[in-house]
Amino acid sequence: MTVQTQINKVTAPGNDLATTFSFSPMIVFEEGNVVAVLVDATGAETALTLGTGGANFSVDISTYPNTGSINYPANIATGTLATGESIVITRVLTLEQQTDLENGGGYDPEVLEKALDKLLMIDLQQQQKIDRSVLFPVSLSISDNEATGYGALRYLRGDAAGTGIEFAAIATTDAAPSD
Repeated sequence: MTVQTQINKVTAPGNDLATTFSFSPMIVFEEGNVVAVLVDATGAETALTLGTGGANFSVDISTYPNTGSINYPANIATGTLATGESIVITRVLTLEQQTDLENGGGYDPEVLEKALDKLLMIDLQQQQKIDRSVLFPVSLSISDNEATGYGALRYLRGDAAGTGIEFAAIATTDAAPSD
């Protein structure tokens, strides 16, 4: 097998009819690699649970590793995904490397290929998180990457010296002007 796509996330829109949602071209190694999140019409996210209940999802794959689909809800009698809602399906692999190549032992290229594929998929999984992260310019020299002053009703900003980050209290001067 080779990893021929960098896709690690598929979004499936609801239409009041469908209960099966493909996550092709993502390839998974076991059903536990599939994570689904329900996004309602307001954008609020709810993590779904793999299982058989009405609020759960099930995974349908004929052989592993392969691509497939999820069924939501797992108990179809409980309804369908409404128009305006969606399901975000991602592949989440455990951050581990279980392949043990013995010195002087037998060599199976398929074992090595599978290990390399999993490691690349973990890279893609991490990159997806990095792509959603707040990044500072490479030219910024922050000596301490921990933000100070965390608390309620605060926002993140660069400190006055330009060498760190801090949480600052919201001031009335920060409020948007009223019309």
